[in-house]
Amino acid sequence: MLFTAALLLGGCTEATTSKPADDENVATAPPVVKLPHPDDEQPAEDPPENAFPAAADLLAKSVEAVGGKAKLESVKSFHLEGTIGAPKQNLTGKVETWWKGGDFYMVQTIPGLGINRSGKKGDLIWAEEPINGLRKLEGKEAEQHMWASSLLLTADWRDFFETAKTVAERTIDGKKAYDIELSAKSGAVLTVTIDTSSYLMVEQSFKVFSPMGSMPVTIRSTDYREVEGMKIPYKQVTDASIMELTQELSVVELNAEVDEANFAMPTEDVPVVDAKDPASIGTVPPPAEKPAGDKLPAAPAKKK
Repeated sequence: MLFTAALLLGGCTEATTSKPADDENVATAPPVVKLPHPDDEQPAEDPPENAFPAAADLLAKSVEAVGGKAKLESVKSFHLEGTIGAPKQNLTGKVETWWKGGDFYMVQTIPGLGINRSGKKGDLIWAEEPINGLRKLEGKEAEQHMWASSLLLTADWRDFFETAKTVAERTIDGKKAYDIELSAKSGAVLTVTIDTSSYLMVEQSFKVFSPMGSMPVTIRSTDYREVEGMKIPYKQVTDASIMELTQELSVVELNAEVDEANFAMPTEDVPVVDAKDPASIGTVPPPAEKPAGDKLPAAPAKKK
């Protein structure tokens, strides 16, 4: 299905128009020019660019609605637990996330779909899933994970995007909302939607990129609850065209103890899980004990 979405997107990148074949035997009449008349109805003018509230002002109000800049700066880490599932497919699993200073580690386990893991340590971002296995993310994939690891995107959107523009006004659940288009230098676009009754972010729309193509998704955030002075959406519904995923949080811990070792991409020293076997999720092994005395251990035998 991901391949299908990619092909559909590729097939819509160019618009073609047909032109009638030239025929010297067909007489062509000169163009008729109609002069304007004062009584003629004038075409509607394009709305001015400032018809909507400034995007920067709406984003700033969203930061205050969540808890304010000072509160955000006081959160150095967090730990989340919850359930994730596809109700229409009768699939339910677990999701857990650890975050600290912009780096993170996340595990999603859904029986029938497998295990999805991802992490970020500094500039290195990685992911592991049943289809593509373990890999380092680059390009637009890595870019998306960078802004997705933000504690609150409405607060630090300038770190990831060059411009913000209010592009539309609409109604969601009977309430007025504005769509704000965030554009990156790479050409990536993220649209965030802010409810003007609360100034909380209620939607995000963007294209998900993967080795198998790109696909549009929309994430709706609801059930905001206050945790230690900060409002957190406890429910998110992701419409990924091919599947609808629902995530509901049960545990939210701010400034929690976080094991940063799990942020790093798995290597020979960190077990790589079998993405189809939930029981295979390992932890970082303890460091090897130093040998007694001054004698150094023998060098490992070279692999043939």
